[in-house]
Amino acid sequence: MQVDTDGAVDFTAELVRIRSVNDPGAGTAEQQVADRVAEQMRTFGWDPVIDDVAPGRPNVVAVLEGGAGPGRTLMLEGHTDVVTEGDRGDWSFDPMRATSLMVGCVGVGRPT
Repeated sequence: MQVDTDGAVDFTAELVRIRSVNDPGAGTAEQQVADRVAEQMRTFGWDPVIDDVAPGRPNVVAVLEGGAGPGRTLMLEGHTDVVTEGDRGDWSFDPMRATSLMVGCVGVGRPT
């Protein structure tokens, strides 16, 4: 299997730029980022299902059948919401921009 490293980094940066702070008072939640994750899954030929566990709080699920018959199951799980960035003055970079550094990619949740 060949991994498109640049594509993975670009997709991660795109997700960081989507404001997915769960803050109903501000009208923000994870729906937009979940929709984008499902869209990306479809480009792989997967058939994702979006299941709302609460308004604006979706889970994205895709099942991929293995080719070796019955056996073990591998399940991967992540989350689509982020904490509020707080005071932007406390950041040395735009936390909603996904700044690529030599040490990795930084964004909301990883201030410097």
